[in-house]
Formats: sequence, structure tokens, C-alpha cells
Amino acid sequence: MEVLTIRRIEWNHKYFIISFYAFLTIISSILFEKILGNWSSIALGFNKITKILAPILYGIFIAYLLSPGVNWIETKVLHTIREKKQSSKLRRILSIIVMYLIVIGFISIMLIFGLPQIASSISDLIRRIPTELTRLTEFLTQHLEHWTGSTEMSDLYFIEEFINNNLPHLFNTSTNILSDLVPAIYGFSKTLTSGLLNIVLGFVISFYLLNDKENFIEGLKKILFAFLGPAIAKKIISIGKESNDMFLRFFVGKMIDSLIIGILCFIGLQFMKMPYSLLISFIIGITNMIPYFGPFIGAIPAIAIVLIRSPIQALGLAIFIFVLQQFDGIVLGPKILGESTGLSPFWVIFSIIIFGYLFGVLGMFLGVPIFAVLYTMLKRFVERKNIETKEKEL
Repeated sequence: MEVLTIRRIEWNHKYFIISFYAFLTIISSILFEKILGNWSSIALGFNKITKILAPILYGIFIAYLLSPGVNWIETKVLHTIREKKQSSKLRRILSIIVMYLIVIGFISIMLIFGLPQIASSISDLIRRIPTELTRLTEFLTQHLEHWTGSTEMSDLYFIEEFINNNLPHLFNTSTNILSDLVPAIYGFSKTLTSGLLNIVLGFVISFYLLNDKENFIEGLKKILFAFLGPAIAKKIISIGKESNDMFLRFFVGKMIDSLIIGILCFIGLQFMKMPYSLLISFIIGITNMIPYFGPFIGAIPAIAIVLIRSPIQALGLAIFIFVLQQFDGIVLGPKILGESTGLSPFWVIFSIIIFGYLFGVLGMFLGVPIFAVLYTMLKRFVERKNIETKEKEL
């Protein structure tokens, strides 16, 4: 009688790793397919969660933006308060209150004085477009002979016909855009009002986050060490610190830079007696937040607005914006921002195009610091691998 022998399967670590990665790849592919197939439901659920957590998200966002200002007031302005535990708490609370007053005061001034003037400028621009269009057409027609150097009536008639046929369509399109802009502004104001409760709660939450931020950060560190271990936790904390520094340098620096450019633009336009100076300065300041492409995006509608009133003034505005942006790019920007991202111009443009395509205007703004963080992490990973390879070769 034959005895059955069970052959022991030998453990092969190499094949186990290959099988494990193959299994993970299959599972990831299935999950990815399920996510794509149910993307609308996932997006709807994500939106619901976002609405529920809106006050907390507002609070985190406000605290993150105001934290550098609070630190500066606490260390530079209120540093004379004695270094005691009670005095330290008082200094922090006073710093937060002062920062809140500055922000609320600035927003109030913009809403009370700035927004009505901008809305009035847009309304006046829409009202003037038909009259100014006729005047612009007459101006161009009268100067055709001088510009073209031709006395042939057929040439002049052809150009005049081209102007008469195409300019109305161009400015009708502009009128429709501007007409939609006013309701959009009021719609935004309405949305802002409806979400006022979330914003107020966000400010309240941000107060506690700012007042006790060291304990919150320490708590997050403990969670990372508990669940991920010391080695991985230290790497994540290091990356987090560097990312935070990069984001703050970029955001705060770009906001200060754009504010200064907007103010300089307004002063220059007032001196040049340009129409709609506040509206144009607002457009230039806001679009300047987008690196590289921002100045061009802002210049096009600004010049188009003035072109309706006067082609000569539009030319002057174009020259002024060009000089202003050169000053920003060569002098002001490097002074304020410095090497805030460490990216070359190519990678900055690359990140703006990719993130802008995926996430729109917000992506164009956020893309640069996000890509800078990813680029830095990838660069260090590659450098570390190259060092390890060289050590093995030696």
C-alpha cells in the first residue's frame, strides 16, 4: 500500500512580493473603474459633506491665512508685554483681535466704498457702449486715409465696411458679457449673505484654532507617530513644514504684491485721468494673483473698456500697464516673493496650464505652489535614489 506524501511548498519571498503588487494593481484598477462609473454620485456626496463641514473648513482656511499676521503682531508689535504665562495668553488674544479688526475693516471699506463704485462703473459702461461704439467707428473712418496712406476710395470703403460689419458684433458680445457681470456680482453678494452664518462660525472656529494652534499641531503629530511610526511620521512632518512655508510665502507674498500693484495702478490712472480707474485697477490687481498669465488676462478687458471711450487713451493705458508689469516682474515681485517656489519659468507655466485646465481659474492660482511641493518631493526622491545607486556601485 502506497503512502501519500504531502510535499511542502517552499516559501519564495520574491514571488510573494510580485503577487502582492499584482493583486494591488488589480484591486486599484477595479476601484478606479468603480470611481469613474459613479463619479457623479461621489461628487454629490462630497458636496454634501463639504456643506456640512463648511464652518469648520472656513475656520481652518481663515486661521491659515491669518496665522502669519497674528504671529507678526504678537512678536513685533505686542512683544513689550511681559513674558509670563498669563501675559503670553493675553498677547495672543490681543494679536488675534487686532488682526480681525484689520481684516474686517479692510473688507468693510471695500464693500462700502469699492463695490458700489465698481458696479456703477460697469452699469455706466454698458449704458455708454452704443454711443461710444458709433463715435469709435466715426473716429476710425475719419483716420483711415491717414493710417493706410491710401486715397483710393475703394480701399477706404473696404476697410470701413469691415469695421462697420465686425465692430458691432465685437462690442455686442462685450455688452452681453458686461451685462452678465453685474448680475454675477450681485449674485455673489447674495450668496455671500446667505453663507454669512458659515463665515461668522468660521471666524469663531478660527479664533480657537489660532489661540490654541500649538496644541492642535502637537495633537496631529502624536496621531501621526501613533499610527504611522516615527520614521514615516517624521518625513510627513518635514514635508508638511516645508509645504506650509512654501504656500505661505507664495500666498501672502502674491497678495501683498497684487495689492501694491492695484494701488499703484489706481494712482497712475487717476493721474492720467483715465475713465473707470477703480474698475480697471480692481481687474489688474485681482488678475495679477495669477503668475505670468495674470497681467495679460487683466490687460485685455482693461484696454477694451477704455478703447470704447478713446483709442488714444487705450494706447496710453496699454503702455502704462506694460510699464507697471515690467516694474512688478523686475523690481517689486522679486523683492516680495523672492524664490518662493524654486521653480523655473517653464515649470511655472506648465503648472498653470495643467491645473488651469483641470480646475479653472482657481487651479491657475493654486497650481504653482502645489506643483512646487510635488516637484521638490520628486527631486529629492530622485537625488536620494541616485546617491544610493552610486554607493552600491562603489
